[in-house]
Amino acid sequence: MSSEDILIHLARRHLCTRRVVPKFPRTPIYTGLLGMLVGSLLIARGGEWVVGVAAALILLEVKIVLEERLLLATFGEQYVQFKRQVPQLIPFTRWGRS
Repeated sequence: MSSEDILIHLARRHLCTRRVVPKFPRTPIYTGLLGMLVGSLLIARGGEWVVGVAAALILLEVKIVLEERLLLATFGEQYVQFKRQVPQLIPFTRWGRS
């Protein structure tokens, strides 16, 4: 049994609860991290931060996709409904809703 199998088994013992406001992102930690990087870009007035922010955005999207595969495998249709109602990364947008 792999660590991923153990996580899925443990997660299935819990309900997929939704305690978020639908207009806020379902990945708030990643949203905060992206906000800090963009803030640093603005304070530094561009330069090398542009490359860093672009790379971070790509890496965050890859990480989110991998996490969402696990959540989909664990919670199935409940998670599909959740994704339709809550934006992925940027609050108050429809971007990232499936």
